[in-house]
Amino acid sequence: MPEIQNQASLTYLYGGTNQGTALSNVATTNLEGPVTINKTALQDAYRGGTQITYIVTITNSGECGSVGYTLTDDLGTFTNGTCTSTPLNYVGPAQLYVGGQFYSVLAPTVAQGLVTFDIPALPCNTSAMLIYVAEVNECANLAVGASIENTVTLTGGNLCEPLTDSNVIDVAVYADVDIIKSMTPNPFVSGGTLTYTFDLFNYGNTEATDIVLTDVFNPAPESIAITVNGEVLSPALYSYTNGVLTIPATAGVTIPAADFVLNNCCYATTAGQTEIVVTGVVRSCPTDGVTTNLCPCNS
Repeated sequence: MPEIQNQASLTYLYGGTNQGTALSNVATTNLEGPVTINKTALQDAYRGGTQITYIVTITNSGECGSVGYTLTDDLGTFTNGTCTSTPLNYVGPAQLYVGGQFYSVLAPTVAQGLVTFDIPALPCNTSAMLIYVAEVNECANLAVGASIENTVTLTGGNLCEPLTDSNVIDVAVYADVDIIKSMTPNPFVSGGTLTYTFDLFNYGNTEATDIVLTDVFNPAPESIAITVNGEVLSPALYSYTNGVLTIPATAGVTIPAADFVLNNCCYATTAGQTEIVVTGVVRSCPTDGVTTNLCPCNS
């Protein structure tokens, strides 16, 4: 956008015959043409795999229409050291509205780190609105404090120079937890010690706290013992009644945040992990609430 600069000067007399001069400051303003561009997004935060809906509004406030505009989106491409990464994938569709009315679905040209739309015409005193969807991919940084800055550039038509506008979306601060349960040994003989392992994984960028774990064991193990990451959990910190185990938030179990490491110009995610192990002697067979046992053994 061109900048206009202006400075004034004046001369004056004092003491009857003495002359002085003064210069004003340099005033500046930006010269804006009749065509303007604005880029926004419907979402204000992202996670891995999030689909983001972008809206680009092109406004022609002049008295002359024009044809043959090209809009280019850089899909958030950024340079990190020697790496050039593109954190967004265009997934479409792209819908063009002119003057508030649906105009057409656009088929853009998609290349690595770039998506280009051809906008046929922009009448005078009219706005065009392009709506399209991009998806956050594995090249996006998911660590706390990261963001995606996405820039569009408009060329062609009656523009004297390209117009650009950017939109910045910050990463969400979140925990994303999975739980996987396993039992050993397999097969198991009634009367022996059975081990239940709960692997808790956090794929988010912040620690998961106030964990509450509940399990209804069938059959119910006797004389259970619990460890969290290898450390014994005191029986005073959990409840176990009639086969129902509850480890409450007051037990202080947490799952650390994931690590995000740049690898081949994209980010590899290593989940934070916490392991809870429950052991106990099992002397009976599981029941279905109707029959006593579901296997041929003595309870």
